[in-house]
Amino acid sequence: MTTRFRSKVDTWFVTLAALSGMAVIGLSLPMYRMDARAGLAASLIVTAFVLVSLAWIVQSTMYSITDEELLIDCAGRRWQIPLHEIRRVAMTQRTGFAPALALDRLVIEYAVAASIVISPRDKRAFVRELDARRAASSSKSNARTTSPTRE
Repeated sequence: MTTRFRSKVDTWFVTLAALSGMAVIGLSLPMYRMDARAGLAASLIVTAFVLVSLAWIVQSTMYSITDEELLIDCAGRRWQIPLHEIRRVAMTQRTGFAPALALDRLVIEYAVAASIVISPRDKRAFVRELDARRAASSSKSNARTTSPTRE
């Protein structure tokens, strides 16, 4: 069974989207003055591209927990983190590029020295589900390794 969590979306992200749209329109004004139809067409196409791209990012940013791994999807990219490799989950103030659309973030440390930052809309439910799946996953692997086998 897979449990999915959407990313929280902060107002800074919405503001960025609005400013991007306005910047595109502002940059296309000189073209509009030279040729009104071409300028208008160019600004509409680029504005539509920017808005569709931002909507795609919002729609595609999702965190899924399966019995075996944490899947993080954002804008066509996927990270697959086996649950047994997760070492720590903590709140963070890290900024920068991450599959997180809010500044209310969690850092997931995994493997030897890897980490990724995410921003699930419902952090408590996400951490609760992740902890439960990790516990179930480790008990399954312990049962597999401690079960007697025939040779």
